[in-house]
Amino acid sequence: MADLIKTDIARIKADIAKVDAALAAVAVDLTRELSQKTGDEVVVKIQERVAKGNKLPGGKFRRYAASTVAQRKKQGLQTSPVNLRVTNDMLGSLHYKQGASAGTGEVNVSGTQAAKAAAHHFGKGHLPARPWMGLTKKDAKAIGGLLGAATTKIVRRHEGDAYVKDGKGYEGKDQDILAVVNP
Repeated sequence: MADLIKTDIARIKADIAKVDAALAAVAVDLTRELSQKTGDEVVVKIQERVAKGNKLPGGKFRRYAASTVAQRKKQGLQTSPVNLRVTNDMLGSLHYKQGASAGTGEVNVSGTQAAKAAAHHFGKGHLPARPWMGLTKKDAKAIGGLLGAATTKIVRRHEGDAYVKDGKGYEGKDQDILAVVNP
């Protein structure tokens, strides 16, 4: 009986090692893919909101000054809503970059557009502050829903990775010893 228990313990330890490896693979996939999906969705939400002329935390951007409206009319550009888009250079350079550490990253405006982005967000000189870089509560909730669906998809991709079917129980009967990912 003692030998049977030792054998079962060794088998369980080996199965636990399989489970640990499977959980590590799931964790890496979840971290990398959810980080990227989150960053990409943040960019989309910001671009959609700004295109509609909406600021943070809500409401419309402050209207253009009369002189700006006159100048934009001469150029054949829209005068309302204020959407921070003339060339799309600034919003088009908005992107997400994953960080070196798992699950880290940043959404930013790259290159020469960064100074323009900050001037619009915080205000500078003749430009009034028009806060746009960030998420509203509604944006965050929508992204949370997408992440839940993405998590399920990633976990299901690993279904069965650590599912051990060939174990023997202490009574010598076939049984599943470990089932980590098996929805």
